[in-house]
Amino acid sequence: MNYHHLFYFWRVAHAGGLSAAAEQLAVSHSSLSVQIKELEGQLGGALFHRRGRGLVLTAFGREVLGYADEIFRLGRALGDFAEGRGAREAGELRVGVAPGVSSFVAARLLAPAGGVRSSAALTVRHGSTHVLLDQLVTGRLHAVLTDAPVTRVAEGRLVSHALGSAPVSWYARAVTARRHAKTYPRSLDRAPVLLPAAGTELRSAVDRWAERAGVRPRIAAVVDDAAMMRALAASGVGLMPSRDDGLDPAGSLVRVGPLDGVTEGCWAVVVEQRSHVGALDRWLAGVTGAPRALEPVAPPRPRRGRPPRQ
Repeated sequence: MNYHHLFYFWRVAHAGGLSAAAEQLAVSHSSLSVQIKELEGQLGGALFHRRGRGLVLTAFGREVLGYADEIFRLGRALGDFAEGRGAREAGELRVGVAPGVSSFVAARLLAPAGGVRSSAALTVRHGSTHVLLDQLVTGRLHAVLTDAPVTRVAEGRLVSHALGSAPVSWYARAVTARRHAKTYPRSLDRAPVLLPAAGTELRSAVDRWAERAGVRPRIAAVVDDAAMMRALAASGVGLMPSRDDGLDPAGSLVRVGPLDGVTEGCWAVVVEQRSHVGALDRWLAGVTGAPRALEPVAPPRPRRGRPPRQ
């Protein structure tokens, strides 16, 4: 099989047509058409059929595209490996942090006490879970911290290592916490709350809790960044769900009450059967061998008596 022809087919399939691919590749429309015809002859089946002025993949073409995606993904991974080999051998660790993972939890896991040696060159990247997992599969990241286990993506098999979990409670600034703690959880009905985006593990768990508790909080804001959510809660915008892990460095939030049955976990996702080296193996051994790094501590509770100044 001619891999040059396969590459052209791959680009045409993802570009959606010959004209767009020809412009991207700076080759002629007719040249692309000829090379795809030759590939179809080599493979023994039609890859596209015409629909109007465009091309649509046949069932056979979709199967071939799946193989082509894997072939060129591995090619990119090989390039990334060769480019970053020296850095990895020197002890580099590149970790992605998905939106559902608290920055405070990530910092605890990535601090020296969490398994990262001071000699390791640590790179931390934030982004959407989809983008981070793509970077993981292609070798640009060694691991991704997520709030839910991941076992498979389109381009590869992944392994999720559980790093621990903690119960979740509602938190708010002191005045708000005292007001809602008196008749909790009924007080949450129509109360302003801050929530992560729909589709995240925590958001789904909070929605189920509200249904069980028979309350309908009013969503004051949807916030993906945990630090921003804490800042808004401390400013009085609303109550927020948070792990009972004592990781509020400013001490500005007070626990209102538990979300019974709701826990928030953290997982380290790596590529299955990839040859891990140096810093990654040492870090994984540290965080998976000591799950107490994420054990909850006694959270602050609303104080009785005269309220503090706000």
